[in-house]
Amino acid sequence: MINSGSWTFSGASSEQFVVNGGTVKGTGTFGGLTLQNGATLAPGNSIGTVKTGSLTLNAGSTLLIEVSNSAADKVVVTGGTVTINGATLILTPDAGVTLDVSKGPTFTIIDNQGAGAVQGAGFATVNNQTPFTAVAVTATGGDGNDVVITFTPTVMAAAGASGTTTFSGTAETRNQRSVASALDNSFFVGGAANSDETEVMNALLLLSANGSRTAYDLLSGEIHAAASDAHLAVGRDFTNTLVDRGTSMRSGANGPHLGYAALGNNAEDVAAMGRLVKKQSKSATDTSGAGRQTVGNRFNTWAGGFGRTTRIDSSANAAGQSESVWGLAGGADFAVATGTRVGFAAGYTSLHNDIGARLSSAAIDAANAALYAAFQRGDFHAFGAASYGYGFIDTERTITFGGLTRRAGAGYGAHQGSFYSEIGYTLGLDRAWLQPIAAARVSHSRRDSFRETGAGSLTLGAGSKDETRFETTLGARLAASFELGGVTLVPQVKALYTHSFGSIRSDADFTLAGGGSTNIVSTGRGRDAFTLAVGASLVASDNVTSFIDYQARFSENTFDNSIRGGLKIAF
Repeated sequence: MINSGSWTFSGASSEQFVVNGGTVKGTGTFGGLTLQNGATLAPGNSIGTVKTGSLTLNAGSTLLIEVSNSAADKVVVTGGTVTINGATLILTPDAGVTLDVSKGPTFTIIDNQGAGAVQGAGFATVNNQTPFTAVAVTATGGDGNDVVITFTPTVMAAAGASGTTTFSGTAETRNQRSVASALDNSFFVGGAANSDETEVMNALLLLSANGSRTAYDLLSGEIHAAASDAHLAVGRDFTNTLVDRGTSMRSGANGPHLGYAALGNNAEDVAAMGRLVKKQSKSATDTSGAGRQTVGNRFNTWAGGFGRTTRIDSSANAAGQSESVWGLAGGADFAVATGTRVGFAAGYTSLHNDIGARLSSAAIDAANAALYAAFQRGDFHAFGAASYGYGFIDTERTITFGGLTRRAGAGYGAHQGSFYSEIGYTLGLDRAWLQPIAAARVSHSRRDSFRETGAGSLTLGAGSKDETRFETTLGARLAASFELGGVTLVPQVKALYTHSFGSIRSDADFTLAGGGSTNIVSTGRGRDAFTLAVGASLVASDNVTSFIDYQARFSENTFDNSIRGGLKIAF
C-alpha cells in the first residue's frame, strides 16, 4: 500500500498495490494497481510505459499522460480487468512535440490486453493542456477494448476553416499578442502551404498555454528592436567623449579663475585648469590688452579609450538585456579666434547585446566622426558637437518550442546622427570650482532594411526604420587642484539629471516569411536618468595630461557602469 509521496518504479513486482495518495511513476511492472482518491499514475519518466496485471482508477484519482512527437504515455494491462470509475485524465505535451495534429493523431493510452471490455463510468474529467486542440477519448479503440485518445485542431489557421480557439487567446503581453495575431490572421491561413509550414504548425498546436507564450516571445525578434536602441546608445558614448574634450579647451586672460571654467564632463575636462595652476603667469594674453579671452594652445591632440557595462531590467512586455561596450576615440582641435576653438574627431566602438530570455544576441561595430566647437567669454562657456555614425549590426537568435529548433541570423547597417549643445558658468570657491551646466541632445537613427536567413517560414523581414530621441540635462561639476611633488592632481565629481522626451523605446515592424505582420517593442532605458561620476587628472607638464574617470548612470530600470581614460598632448 502507498499512502503519500512520489514513487518511481523501474523493476517488476507481482504484488497488488493500492495507492491512497501521492504519485506513482516510472516504467515498472506491477501485479495490480488500484488508485484511490488523491493518487496519481504518471507512466514513464517523460514518455514511458507501465505494465500491470489489472488497473482500477477510482473517483478522485488521476491518470497523467504526456504526449510526445511520436507516442504517448501508456499503461499496458496484461490480462486482468480495467476499471475507470470517475477518475481524471490529464493530457500534457512533452518536450519535443511535432505531431501532425491536422491529421487527427491517435494514441492508445491504456492497452487492455484482456478479453473483457473497460468497466466503470469512465473518466469524469478530461483536462487537455493543449489549448489549440480538442481531444476525444474512447474505451472501444484499438482492438476494441483499449482506451484511445484522438487530437483534432481547433485553431482556424491550422485546419483552414473556422475554429473555436485562436493563438491570441493565450497571449498576455503586447509583443505576444502581436505575434499571435499574425499567426491567427495570416500565417497558415487556408492550411499550411508547404512541409516547413506544416512542421511549424504542428509544433505550435500541441503547446501548452505557457509553452505558447514562450514560443511567441522567441518568435518576436525582439533583439532587432533592442539593437536599434543599442546603436543610439553607442552614439551617446561617442558624443560623451567629445564633451569630455570640448569643455577642456578653454582658458582665460583675466586670471586663473577664468581658466578654471575649463571644468568639464570628467576629470580630463579639468586638465586645462590644472595646467593653468602650474603656469598662472604664463597664459598667452591678447596683445591688445583689452581683456579678451586667450585662445590657449594653438593645436591640441587627444586620444582615449572607454568601456561600459549596462543592465536593462525586463518590463511587463519585453525581456531584460545586458550590454558590454568598449571603444577608442581621438581628435585634434585648433584655435580659430580669441576664446574659440574648433576640432574634429573619429572613433570606433564595439558593442555586444544579449537577451538571454529570448535566446538572442547582437553585435555592433560602429565607426563615428564629428565636428565640434567651444567658446568661452569670462566665466561663461558654450560647446557644440555634431556627429555621424555608421554601425553594422549582426544578430543571432534561436527559436525552439514543441520539438522544433531554428536559428535565425541577419546582418544589416544602421546610421545615426546627433547634435549636442551645452552652456555653463563657473564659480570660484577658493581652490575649488563649481560649474552648473545645462545641455540638450537630439539623436536620429535609421536602420536599413533586412531579411533573416536560417529559420524557414519563421524568418523575419523588415523595412528601414527611423527614430528620433531628444533629451535635456541639468547638473553641476565640482573640482579642486593639488600640487604633488612637481605634478598637479585634479580630482573631480559630477552629478547630472537627464530627462528624455517622446518615445524612449525602439520598435520594429516585421513580416514573417510564412505570412503575417508584427510590431515589436523593446524595453526602454528609462525616461529619467541620474549620473554620478568621480575622476582625476594628472598634469605632468604644461603639455601632457593623463586622466581616468568612473561614471554610474541609473534610471528606474537601467544601470550603467562606465570607465574612461586617456591622454592629451598640446603643441
